[in-house]
Amino acid sequence: MASATKHPAILIVFLIHCLCLSRSSSKSTDPTPTPAPWPPQFYSLLYMNVNGSNQIIDLWYDWPKGRNLNIIQNQLGKRLYDLEWDNGTSFFYTLDSTQECRTKHFEVGILRPDWLDGAHYLGQREVDGFLCNVWEKVDFIWYYEDVVTKRPVHWRFFNGMSAHVMTFKEGAVREDEKWQAPVYCFGTTDPKAETTSAGNPRERMVDGVLRGTTRQTPGEGINKQTAATMTSATKHTSIVFVFLILCVWFSVSSSKSTDPTPTPWPHQFHSILFMNYSGALEIIDLWYDWPNGRNFNIMQDQLGELVYDLEWNNGTSFVYTLDAPNRCHTAQLEVGILRPNWLDGANYLGQHQVDGFLCNLWEKVDFIWYYEDVVTKRPVHWRFYTGRTAHVMTFEVGAVLEDTKWQAPVYCFEKKTDTDTDTALPKADIGSMRLDGIPRGSIRLPM
Repeated sequence: MASATKHPAILIVFLIHCLCLSRSSSKSTDPTPTPAPWPPQFYSLLYMNVNGSNQIIDLWYDWPKGRNLNIIQNQLGKRLYDLEWDNGTSFFYTLDSTQECRTKHFEVGILRPDWLDGAHYLGQREVDGFLCNVWEKVDFIWYYEDVVTKRPVHWRFFNGMSAHVMTFKEGAVREDEKWQAPVYCFGTTDPKAETTSAGNPRERMVDGVLRGTTRQTPGEGINKQTAATMTSATKHTSIVFVFLILCVWFSVSSSKSTDPTPTPWPHQFHSILFMNYSGALEIIDLWYDWPNGRNFNIMQDQLGELVYDLEWNNGTSFVYTLDAPNRCHTAQLEVGILRPNWLDGANYLGQHQVDGFLCNLWEKVDFIWYYEDVVTKRPVHWRFYTGRTAHVMTFEVGAVLEDTKWQAPVYCFEKKTDTDTDTALPKADIGSMRLDGIPRGSIRLPM
């Protein structure tokens, strides 16, 4: 030992060698997996559900520059931006005409890449069609990671909120200019808005990275005048009772003529849909353009490839990828895209609550059950005879995709041989990608 202390360089090398051996030994003898640290920079598209309320979140994580951005799309609601910095400052704002902004300061920064260190391993589980290793941390989050790829698949939180990881792109970086909070976030100081929170990491995770919003319950806030009217009505119960009976009789006798009808689709719109088919998840960008006789579905399978389905009213369809290997399948169908009034003749089934909205519901040819918001007349939810469901996350009337983006790639027009397997999508893939009844493929509504 004395000899070793005379040669500190030798001692350091010896200790480093022992440390390396112990690490390699622990890896080989400890069968318990550990969660993969988050990459320093990534982009992820998340589908969130909390007690039936739906969100889609674009998550940009940038540890080297100490920042995190969540772009939160509530179902058929506002798009909110949650910009977080590692010094604890957060900005919550909109970029629409309302120019809303709220600032908040936390005592903790953004999550570290190794924030899952020390999580308790629970074994392997199947979720969203993936075999996953599962960890739990401080009774706060249950974290599911794909056994093969080590990518996150699903997160479940103590409050019932769940996140389905639809994409996970390591190394993706958002442009610097898009990290700047708008100028109206710095115009005036609101002491209440900028009050320091408790700084609990749980609050940071829920109120920051994966936070939700609440809807006002219908009927809340009844004013004094309404209460007085109700009191007055109870004094004349017999008159009210007769009046109600007459109203019910009249409504029943004329129900066939007064049943609501579904609103025709606008001639041009863009919609983001979250699809679920027996646990297989998909997010679709739907572009509908009736005047130009075209319909476009851009389909993102969970942690899979991005597939484009371009349809024309002459019956021609192109289903292709833009990433290597370039693949394309063409089809000629006997029908074109759906007409704006394709729901004419649907059978009215009354009012139902779905996704937090009160909806009118119609059924057509035992093929689709179509839910439309009673107030705004926007589609909310579609349910198909196959069991597939669509949650309508956005519905932008009048939105038009640029003409240049409607062009199928050149390899869709190249002549294929019997041995050509790189450019054609297998028919089995086409079947798995079909969006039942939203304007395409061999499964279309009668025109």
